Amino acid sequence: MYARLAAAVARVGWRKWKRNNPKTRITREENLMNSFLAALTVTAAAMAGPTKASPTWLEDYGDALRIAKAVKQPLLIVLDKPNEPKQRTIQVKLQYDRTEVDLLGHYQLCHVDATTPYGKAVAKAFGATEFPYTAITDNRGGKLLFKRAGRFTHADWVATLASHQDGESKRARIRRIFEREDCFT
Repeated sequence: MYARLAAAVARVGWRKWKRNNPKTRITREENLMNSFLAALTVTAAAMAGPTKASPTWLEDYGDALRIAKAVKQPLLIVLDKPNEPKQRTIQVKLQYDRTEVDLLGHYQLCHVDATTPYGKAVAKAFGATEFPYTAITDNRGGKLLFKRAGRFTHADWVATLASHQDGESKRARIRRIFEREDCFT
């Protein structure tokens, strides 16, 4: 009802509409408030731009590895102890900026709580003794491209995600570059 009313008022103007509809219950203040809220909503939607869904982190390393191999994506594994502030990661969160969302889209994501028996077994398999611990596998799930214990700064986190997003090892990347026919080194 209010949308049609606002459209009618916008077409003919407030005074003319009020003169033609004297029995209206909407006051001028209400109309101004509705106009303000509509303008605010349009502005907020325009500023937000297209949004992407927040990445989903799996809790089972085996499932994440199988999916990563199937879709040929690198696997990003984060092991931490969420109940201990110094050993908790800040990279696994509910909201990310656009850069992080774009970069995390190249990975299959796995977050394991190292305080559980399952998490302890996964940590032992990776040789992790300090937390948080981060590892990235290649896009075949066979080799570790990156491993690091400790927290990241935001810039280090983004740089790490960007440098390993293709899931290729340095050797495979060099081989691919030298196999190109247009390489003049």
